[in-house]
This record gives sequence, structure tokens and C-alpha cells, in this order.
Amino acid sequence: METSEDRRRFARLNLELPIHISGTDAEGRKLEENSLTVNVSARGAYFTSQTPFRAPMDLDVSISVPYSVWGKLPFPLLEAPARVVRLDWPSHHGSEDNSDGWGVAVCFEEALSARFETGKDTQ
Repeated sequence: METSEDRRRFARLNLELPIHISGTDAEGRKLEENSLTVNVSARGAYFTSQTPFRAPMDLDVSISVPYSVWGKLPFPLLEAPARVVRLDWPSHHGSEDNSDGWGVAVCFEEALSARFETGKDTQ
């Protein structure tokens, strides 16, 4: 029997990084949100959201790796198409008062591509 630990080939990094998520819901309405990751890996990311994503759902994600993490200029903006693979009720990812919204796990459908930004963030 394969466990989730057996399937995990890439380490998760507990990093709060700015993430921009966009997609289209089942009714054809555009969804867009800025949030922070809870953790990231080479295969996916986990973030909290107030937006009504569903699983499965195709999205485009952009993750900023700010100067405070990267440590030099330019710093990367990582982009990839992704798919929602899991939604967690707020109480399942540590939010006692439901203020963080849903926990959303996405799997990158392609390797992350990097664009480099030249501005220095303030974080």
C-alpha cells in the first residue's frame, strides 16, 4: 500500500511567499486572488484562500520569491499552470476562527518557469 510519504518525492518548504492565483470557475467567471503560501515544493504549493476554488480546477499561479528570501537582485517570479488537487476545511489547516478560509493544495502541471524581477521588495 502506497502512503502519502511514499509518493512525496520532493521536500516541502514551509515558506510564506506571495502567490497570485487566477482561473475560471464552472460558470465561466474569472477568479483571481493574491495570497501567501503555507508551503511549497518542486511539484506544488499549499495556500489559504477565501475564493471558492474546487477540485479539480485548472489555474495559473505565480509565486514571488522576494529579495528577503532570495537575497539578491534580480529575484525570481515562478510561474506554472496548476491544478487544484485538494481543499481543506479551515479547521483542518490550523485556523480556529475560519478567518484564513480554505486550505488549497495545487499540483504544478508543468515545470516552474522563472522570470526575474529587478525591484527590491520591502519584506
